[in-house]
Amino acid sequence: MGRLLGLAAALALAGVPALAQPTSPDEQARGLLEDGRTYRREGKLKQALDNFNTIVTGFPNTEYVDDALLEIGRYEMEVEGNADKAREAFEQVTKRYPQSDGAPGAYYYLGRLTLDRATTAAELDDALAQFARVQRLYPRSEWVAKALYGTALAHRKAGRLPETVEAARRVALEYPSSDAAPAAQFQIGHALALMGEPRPAMEEFQRIRSRFPGSEWAPKALDRITALYRLHGRGKPVFTLDPAYSAGGGDVLKDVRAILMTPGRTLWIASDKVKAVVPVGPDGKVGGSLSGADLQSLSLTPGGDLVVAAPPLLQHPHRQAGRHRAAGEDPGRGRDPGRRHARGRRQAQAGVPLRRQGSVPGPVPRSPGAAGLAHDRGRRGRYRGPGPRPEDRPGLRRGRQAAARGGGARSGLGAEAAGRRRRRSLPQHVRGRRGGLGVRLLARRPAPDRHHRRAAQAEGHHARSDGGRPGLRRETGEGAQVQMIRRVVGFLALFVVVAAAGGAQEPPAPPPAVPDAVQRELQAVQDLLARATAEFEGPQQSRSIVILDEMITRLETLRREGTLTPRGREVLAQAYELRGRAYYNIGLQEKAADSFRSLIQLQPQYALSKEKVSPKIVDYFNSVKKALVGYLAVSSKPAGAKVTLNGEFLSLTDFFPLEVLAGDYRVEIARDGYRTETRTVSIAPRATETLEVPLTRTLASAFFVTEPAGVEIWIDGARAATTAGALAPDLVLAARDKGLDPARASARTEVGGLSLGSHVVELRKKCHEVVRKTVDLSEAKDYEIEPVKMEESLASLSLKSEPPGARIYLDGEAMGVTPKELEGVCSGKHRVEVKHASGKFLQDVVLERNESLTLDCPIRPSLAFLGVVAESAGGERVVADVQEALVKNLSKLTTLNFLPGPKETVDRIIDADRLTRKGLLPGAGTDPDLIRKVTEKLAAALEVQGFLLAVLPEERLQRTAALQLLAAGNTVADRFDVAFNEAASYLRFLAAVDQKAAVYHSWTGIITVDTLLHEGVPILRLAAGGPGSQAGLLPGEVIDAAEGRPIKQTADLLALVESKKPKDRLALHVKGASARAVEVVLGQTPQEIPLNDPALLYNKVMMDLRQQVEGYPGTEAAAFARLNLAVCAMHFGDFAAAHEHLLKARTELPQRPGISQGTALYYLGLALERLGYKKEAVEAYRAAAAAKEATLFDNDGPAVAPLAARRAGP
Repeated sequence: MGRLLGLAAALALAGVPALAQPTSPDEQARGLLEDGRTYRREGKLKQALDNFNTIVTGFPNTEYVDDALLEIGRYEMEVEGNADKAREAFEQVTKRYPQSDGAPGAYYYLGRLTLDRATTAAELDDALAQFARVQRLYPRSEWVAKALYGTALAHRKAGRLPETVEAARRVALEYPSSDAAPAAQFQIGHALALMGEPRPAMEEFQRIRSRFPGSEWAPKALDRITALYRLHGRGKPVFTLDPAYSAGGGDVLKDVRAILMTPGRTLWIASDKVKAVVPVGPDGKVGGSLSGADLQSLSLTPGGDLVVAAPPLLQHPHRQAGRHRAAGEDPGRGRDPGRRHARGRRQAQAGVPLRRQGSVPGPVPRSPGAAGLAHDRGRRGRYRGPGPRPEDRPGLRRGRQAAARGGGARSGLGAEAAGRRRRRSLPQHVRGRRGGLGVRLLARRPAPDRHHRRAAQAEGHHARSDGGRPGLRRETGEGAQVQMIRRVVGFLALFVVVAAAGGAQEPPAPPPAVPDAVQRELQAVQDLLARATAEFEGPQQSRSIVILDEMITRLETLRREGTLTPRGREVLAQAYELRGRAYYNIGLQEKAADSFRSLIQLQPQYALSKEKVSPKIVDYFNSVKKALVGYLAVSSKPAGAKVTLNGEFLSLTDFFPLEVLAGDYRVEIARDGYRTETRTVSIAPRATETLEVPLTRTLASAFFVTEPAGVEIWIDGARAATTAGALAPDLVLAARDKGLDPARASARTEVGGLSLGSHVVELRKKCHEVVRKTVDLSEAKDYEIEPVKMEESLASLSLKSEPPGARIYLDGEAMGVTPKELEGVCSGKHRVEVKHASGKFLQDVVLERNESLTLDCPIRPSLAFLGVVAESAGGERVVADVQEALVKNLSKLTTLNFLPGPKETVDRIIDADRLTRKGLLPGAGTDPDLIRKVTEKLAAALEVQGFLLAVLPEERLQRTAALQLLAAGNTVADRFDVAFNEAASYLRFLAAVDQKAAVYHSWTGIITVDTLLHEGVPILRLAAGGPGSQAGLLPGEVIDAAEGRPIKQTADLLALVESKKPKDRLALHVKGASARAVEVVLGQTPQEIPLNDPALLYNKVMMDLRQQVEGYPGTEAAAFARLNLAVCAMHFGDFAAAHEHLLKARTELPQRPGISQGTALYYLGLALERLGYKKEAVEAYRAAAAAKEATLFDNDGPAVAPLAARRAGP
């Protein structure tokens, strides 16, 4: 009963009417979870807790219990402060639902609980183990960012500041959309400040204000920058000694860097001269000093501790803040734990600041489905859950604010609900195979990518015959074969001429396709004929009769079925002849006569060769034939008419008597343009019948002469003939009178079979103006059309491309390489193709006579559409419709050439490697090297740089197409879902594909920070050799205006710089020792591609980058593009491919400050480390550490040298 009441309460809380249509337990539990989270965001925490408890007790077998337990644990931890109950809830998730969406979150919170109470090294290690478990078991979960942040907090609590920086930097740069990113960025600055690196710390704090301006950490960062700038931002202070002050400090008073007066009137003096901090008491006596070089500042904590900021303090190897008890002061209370000095040797090297998206802990997978890959198949999509709560206050974190791109926005569901629809179960462990990567997690389906994230993180940014023709008397073609008895040689020659002329009028129709079964039968009979011929020519000729009988039976069957081909009829006739001769030779003349009769009935004009066959047999054959055949001769006026007997073609008139089987016939005489005549004849054996038939004309004919020859004649839109030959002598004068050159004019060409009335005539020839006229043919007679001289119509075409050196094809004909001027191009429509290894340019142009057209041909990568595959029977039914919709919408791409991939070519290439289209996609388990090999072969065959494949997932209502974009040579596709029947749904995909990643930006080389101390932004440092330095700016000066506009914060200055182009001038007003105006000529800095930007389709980025590498080889642009290709490969976990790119970039990049060879060496070390080559990685790191002015990200980014030095180790 209580359970029923609980269910009723659950329905009420979920806002679902109890009497509404039935819903499944999973749907009810989902509703409770969504409403509970809504209550939580609204501050109705008790109601939220009731919903979560109802799921656990009332719906224990649903897939939402893990989420409910996770929320209960959060409530106990953050609201009630009950760590034991919170731990109990989290442990239930990890033990009962280890492959659920909630499991990584539970491990994270267990780590936080342990960290909050940790007081010993073992407890800190336990917390670190919980965080590491999230990273190891769920590397594709968004909880990894929070676990890394927890790792950073644990290291900071242990005093391991370099490790704090490493872990926190990974959060901020690898997971910039995570709500943990601003907090992690803050920890970077905080740790650097404690390490005695105030200026790098200020830069890190400023990145919060630049990258996360709307976060709660931005004002905190401003406070920290202000404090640090007050102490360390200005130049070295100058102190003046009051002679009245009696201090016997000697050298202590020389080169004073900082002073501090304590409440007890002890003066602390930091002197670079003696490299120490020395106390001077009220009595003037010097106390015990504290040694240190490059002392920077002195301060006092509320508890009375003296804080000394210096790089190498005492024996410690790192730059960090030291602490010392002020002489003569009370210990006091409330010491700032953040000021504690980390003692002893460092225990781990500081890590890789992989920008925006770097590596995951441990060996990094190459690609989904590959050995060593780790990605999840969560049953409901990406892991969700709140981020780390702020350090300075308890309470529940606010909910998601926006839906991720490709997520649930279109459904109208909340962020949590929209993402829930895509959750899947988690993967199982498999053994790694390649690169020594060890054990990984392997998903059975594509890992969720950024287009499937259910909700935006933190502040909501995820992210293509002629017609019938009248009869022509002049048109050539194959004539029908005509056999006749050669009685008179002269008759034979005359007949051949007539037959050839007639055949030109009636070209034979192409034979119909022969069915496979008939082809196999004919081949078998052909084999039998070879055997029969061998037996016939052998000593036992009679043995051939059995074989010939079988042949005749099989061929007559085909004849009765109407499938016997002309070649089959020849073989059948040959079989009858051989059988008749064989019977005659063994004395069975009656059977021989039967075979000969069958032969004559098959081909009445058949004759035996007197040269090859015994005269007796020939005479016997002819005697049989005489009893069966008569003769027919037909003539017509005009000649050239087609004669058929009972519907079967006989010959063309006029012909001499031809042999036909005796019998009654209906004779039809037909010629185009004339009325068909019909006669009835009865032919007796050995008799000859003669028909003379006058034909009545019904259609007209037109005769044309053109200069030059080769002009197509089109009548009423259909091509009728083409002029050819040379002009007859009797027409020379008439042609010359009409302005034609008789030497270039064509022969008189007839177009017959024209109906009476008006006709539109067009004369067409390539590179000539089209001539149009209307002719009136009112009578059935011949018309002489006035001779026509065609006028040339030429134009010119100028082509240039970026990159240059591309091959030009005009209508498929090679015309050289760009840039090129093409003169004498025919006017009219042309297909222009400009091909380069990096892509192509395609355009149809129409040239007018004497036009000069210039075309800029930007080379664009080409994308081959490989088609649509369905994952269900329902999807198979709509494949054709989906493909049509996709081609229609995706043809609107502007930065790529969208081309259909020829099915036969694609099938041949992928079949050769026993692969399917779906085998190219993530989750198929295909070896990455095989995918790379197949895509490269496809790219070469199709002349493309990438591929698009659409997958129709299994859905009740088929609405979605998952578009998979894959660059040639890459191994992992980018996925983007669209509603294929909604045109608007494609807009986001088109925008994402047409977006070009920024690889350069305008640059000042001026690094400023925001403070509460200035009206403007102070210059913290200037990039070596940068535009700001060249303009004469100095560190410490304050920029208060630019281009006449006030500058209140760094964001104002950056926005102004972004609006300008390199080489533009930027007018600044600065204040320092004096106010002055400075003009800076903007430069340009290369920029690394973000390692994990949700707004980017990385395969499209790789296509663009390869265009730079292949289009501009040997240039700096190509070198920077290759570096970014390596970054993209690391994005997909393909460190082997990254290694190949970096080996080349290492030598191609310049040696100079900023992005340079040192940058490539650092990433080369990272790739080698991930591939398991530790020794080679250390060598690369050490080489990178020697590049003192190399940077990451851009020319203003963090220095490579210290990062590489920490990676290289001692």
